[in-house]
Amino acid sequence: MEFRSGGLLFTSKFDSGNLARVERVLADDDDEPGTHRIGDPGINPDYEFNVWTNPDCSGTEFENGNRTWFHFAIKGCPMNKLVKINVINLNKQGKLYNQGMSPVVKVMPQKPKWERIRDKPTTETVDGQFTMSFTYRFEYRFSCVYFAFCYPFSYAEYQTKLEELDSKLGAGGDMSANSSPNSIYYHRELLCYSRDHLRVDLVTISSCHGLTKEEEPRLDRLFPDLDTPRAKKFRGKRVFFLSSRVHPGETPASFVFNGFLELILRPKDPRAIQLRKQYVFKLVPLLNPDGVQRGHYRTDQRGVNLNRMYLNPDPELHPSIYAAKSVILYHHIHSRVRPQPKDAPHTSDRQNQQRPKTSHSQRQSAARVPTRQSVQSAYSTRTIPQNQMISDEEDPFGSDDIVETVLKKPNAIVMVHDSVTAVNQTKEGGDSRVDTDTAAGGDSGLPGGDANSRSLANGPNVHSLSGLPDGYEASHPLSTLTRDASIEDSDGEDGDLCQKTSQLSLADSTAPSTPVSCYKQEDLLAVSPQESGIAFYVDLHGHASKRGCFIYGNHLPMVEDHIENLLYPKLISMNSAYFDFDGCNFSEKNMYTKDKRDAGISKEGSGRVAIHKATGIIHR
Repeated sequence: MEFRSGGLLFTSKFDSGNLARVERVLADDDDEPGTHRIGDPGINPDYEFNVWTNPDCSGTEFENGNRTWFHFAIKGCPMNKLVKINVINLNKQGKLYNQGMSPVVKVMPQKPKWERIRDKPTTETVDGQFTMSFTYRFEYRFSCVYFAFCYPFSYAEYQTKLEELDSKLGAGGDMSANSSPNSIYYHRELLCYSRDHLRVDLVTISSCHGLTKEEEPRLDRLFPDLDTPRAKKFRGKRVFFLSSRVHPGETPASFVFNGFLELILRPKDPRAIQLRKQYVFKLVPLLNPDGVQRGHYRTDQRGVNLNRMYLNPDPELHPSIYAAKSVILYHHIHSRVRPQPKDAPHTSDRQNQQRPKTSHSQRQSAARVPTRQSVQSAYSTRTIPQNQMISDEEDPFGSDDIVETVLKKPNAIVMVHDSVTAVNQTKEGGDSRVDTDTAAGGDSGLPGGDANSRSLANGPNVHSLSGLPDGYEASHPLSTLTRDASIEDSDGEDGDLCQKTSQLSLADSTAPSTPVSCYKQEDLLAVSPQESGIAFYVDLHGHASKRGCFIYGNHLPMVEDHIENLLYPKLISMNSAYFDFDGCNFSEKNMYTKDKRDAGISKEGSGRVAIHKATGIIHR
C-alpha cells in the first residue's frame, strides 16, 4: 500500500509491511479543512499524521480483529523535521507501552540497524479506540525511514540467512561416517510449501557422532524437492525439535531462534560441541511464512490461528502444521530409545571401559538431574501412588515449591553455569543417583549463558554422551512397533494409506511413510517419555502482555512427571538472569482455555498440548 500526504510518501509495499490508511493532521490554527491534533498539546511537530494498520486478512471474508502489527516506511521528509505519528486502531496494548515498550525505527541507507524510538510513546483510549502516538525527527536527507511495532524479521530475511548458511556450511551431503566426529552436520531442505507456495524449511544440525549412510524417508506429502536428498539418519541420538513464528507478528520468537542457531553452530564452543554430540536438532524457522510476508499479526491468509490446528492438521489447509507434526511423530517412534536389560552394562559404561579408573569414580560423584523414575522417592515431600490423579485442591504445582524442595534437600549439589546443572543426593545405604537428558540443555541457547563455561567434554562431569537416561540405549531402527500403511505399488503409485492395511515393521527403512492421521494413538502412547525419540519439543512465541522470558507448559497429573516438567525451566532460571520462572504457567486451565480471538477454539489444539496428548512426551 502506498499513500502520498503532505509531500511525503508512505509505503508498506515490502515483505511483512502493514499499513491501511494515512491522514494528515492539521494544526489548530490552520484554516484548511481536515483532522486536527490529538494527544499532548505541548508537542509541536512539523508534520502530524494519523495512520491505520490493516487487520489480519483485511478486505476478505476472513478478516478478523487482530490489529497489532504495523510496519511501514516514509520517504521524502525534509531534514531535521519532527514528525508525529498516531497509530489509531491498534488492539489495546497499554501494558506494553506502560512498561517501556516503544516502536522501532531504522534509516536506509544511513542507519540500517533497527533501534527503539528515543522518546517514550503515549497512549490513550477514546470511545473504545486505542491510539498509540510517537514522534521522530528526520536526521538525514534522501533517506527512507522504516517504522514497526517490534523488531521485524521477514520471510525474505530468513531465506537470505539460510542461503548464507548453505554457502558457509554446505548441505551435509559430503558428510559421512568417516568424517571427523566433531564436524558440524548441517542440512537444509524443503519441508513443504505453504498455501502461498512459500518455502517452509527444515534445518538439521548435529555432529557426525552416530552418522549413518542411510537417509531419512520422504514422509507422506512432504519434502517435495526431489533434487535435494533427505537428511541422514543418526544412531544413538534423540531429537530436539524447535519451531518458531506460528504467529507471524510475534517477531521476538525469531530472534530467540536466531540466537539459538548461532550458538548451536559455534565450532569451538564446548556447550555447542556437547549438544551437537548429544542431540539431532530439527529446526523450523517459520511455521507461518504466509502470515509473515502478508504483515499479519496472528493468523494465516484464511484467518486461522495455526497454533490451534495440531490435533488434526489438514495437509492442504495447514501444510506447515501437518509437516511439523509428521516429523515429530516420525522421530518419536523411529529415534526412540529402549530399556537395557538390568544386567547389561550402560552405554556410557561401555564407552568408558577403556578410560582411566579415576574417571569412573569421578563420574559417580558428578551431579545429576532427577528423572521421573526415582525423583519422587528421593525428593518428594509425599508419596503418591503412580496412577493416582491429583485433585485441583491438592495440586502443588501453582508455584515452585516442589522444585525448591528438591534443591534445598541436604547434600544437594547445584552447579550453576556449568556443564551439567543438576542435583545429587546420597541416601543411607547407597547412592541415589538419577540422570535425565535435560542436564545438557539447562544453560544452552538462552541469554545469560557463560561463554567461558568449563568444557562439557572434559571428563568427569560429563553426562552420558548418548543423551539418554541411565538404563536406556538407542534403538535404531525400530523393530517392534507396527502401524497401518500401504505398500507402494510396483508401478510406483501410492495406494490409499488409510484404506489399505498392512502390518509393517518400523525397522524396515524401505517402508512407505505414514500420514499423521494413520498413526495409531495406542502405538504412539506405547512409547514412554523416556523412550521417545523426541527429547524436547519447543515452539517459540512472543507474548504481547507479559515481560521477560518464560515457558508455557502442560499440567501433568503424575507427581514424578511434573517434577521433571518443572525442573527444566527451573534450571534455565538458575542459569539466566533473563528467564522468569515465576512467569511460567503449567496450569491445567492454560491447556484448555478458549480465546475469543480464535473463534472460541480451545488451546487443546496448540502445539504444546496436542503433541503431549499424541506422544506423552514431557518436555514440550
